[in-house]
Amino acid sequence: MGTPHAGADLAKRGHTVARYLNIVRKTNSAILDVLRRESYILTSVQQRFQQLLRKRCLEIAVYCLFEERAVVGVGIIMSEKSAVLSQYPNQSIPANHMDIAKFSGRNDEEYQRVLNRV
Repeated sequence: MGTPHAGADLAKRGHTVARYLNIVRKTNSAILDVLRRESYILTSVQQRFQQLLRKRCLEIAVYCLFEERAVVGVGIIMSEKSAVLSQYPNQSIPANHMDIAKFSGRNDEEYQRVLNRV
């Protein structure tokens, strides 16, 4: 749900903001480097993940979920392009990145859709 398989467009901007905030408050901007598009570490993780999925002894089902709504004042954090692995089924959730995995209860329609996939 909202996994940055291809990195996040906002990571670069977040890294810059975190560096400036570091002047007045201790921040760790390096953690955002991993989430940048074309990050060496993220690319390596994705390659190893794909290799794991190809192992015949493992049966791992992949289903990608991505947010439809923007976070107010920030925008879409994890775009469909970043959150979807094209060779696997996917769907959007009518929520922002902060609320993508928050449901009102068992009867929530989106909860039921996700539950049916699990």
